[in-house]
Amino acid sequence: MRANTPPADQHLINQCQANDPEAWDQLDARLRERGHHLLPKALGQAAADEGLIDDLIEDTLMELVLQKQVLAAFHESGRPLNNYLDYLLNRRVKHYYQERKRRLRHEKHVSEAQLAELAPVYWLPDIEQDLIQCLTRAERRYLEWAKQPPLDAPPCPFRDSYARELERRILKKARRLLYGE
Repeated sequence: MRANTPPADQHLINQCQANDPEAWDQLDARLRERGHHLLPKALGQAAADEGLIDDLIEDTLMELVLQKQVLAAFHESGRPLNNYLDYLLNRRVKHYYQERKRRLRHEKHVSEAQLAELAPVYWLPDIEQDLIQCLTRAERRYLEWAKQPPLDAPPCPFRDSYARELERRILKKARRLLYGE
C-alpha cells in the first residue's frame, strides 16, 4: 500500500490501536515531518528554538498515544490523517502561546534600571537592615524576591500592578534612608 492514502492511513491507525511499535514509529515519523514543515511557520520567531519544535511534536505524539480512540474516531470521519495531524499541531501551538501568555502575565520582570536603583540597598548591609525594619511583610517578601538573580528567580509572588506598587514603596523608603528624602 502506498503511504498517505486513505487505506494506508486506516491500516496505520489500526496498527497503532493494536499497540504495534512499528506503526507508532511510522506515525511519529509522519508527525515529525508534518511538524517540521508546519511549526516554523506557526511559531514565527519562537521557531528558532529547535527544542521547542521537538517538544511540541512530542507533546502531540503523547496526546495521540494517550487518546488512541480519538485518532480512530477522527479517521472514521473520512478526513485525511495529515489534516488531523496538522490540526493537532496547530492546537499544540495555540496551547503553547496561551500558556506563555499566562506565565508572562504572572511574572514580573525587573528592568536593569530598577535593579540599579535598588542596588545600594543590596550592597550596604547596615542600610538594608534599617530598610527591612521599616518594610511591611509584603514589601519584605517582594524585596527578597527582587534580590534573587533574574535568571534564577521564580515568578513574582504578586500581580504586576501590586508588585509595581510594592517596588515604588520600597524605593521611596530606601531613598529616605539613603538620602534623607
